[in-house]
Amino acid sequence: MPKKTKKPTTKQDFPINTIVEILWEDACSLSGWDNIETYKNHTAMPVKSVGYLVKRNKKCITLAGTQALDEGFCQGITIPLSWTKQIKVLQKGKKA
Repeated sequence: MPKKTKKPTTKQDFPINTIVEILWEDACSLSGWDNIETYKNHTAMPVKSVGYLVKRNKKCITLAGTQALDEGFCQGITIPLSWTKQIKVLQKGKKA
């Protein structure tokens, strides 16, 4: 039988409520054979991620895309801070 959890009454019932938007550059790879010009013109990929702020330290920032009342998380990503261009707080909440 599945574990029963209480129904949320407010957003504050969830463990993490700070939501951030991160603009960053992701590593990209090439596979297979191609000419030298394709390799010379290859660059990092500008991307945007939005999620619940799970952790931030001197080296990286971790987001979760989904959370449950039982403090389960999924759709996570950890981004090196050296790859980030901008971090914007969309909603401020309590810390994890």
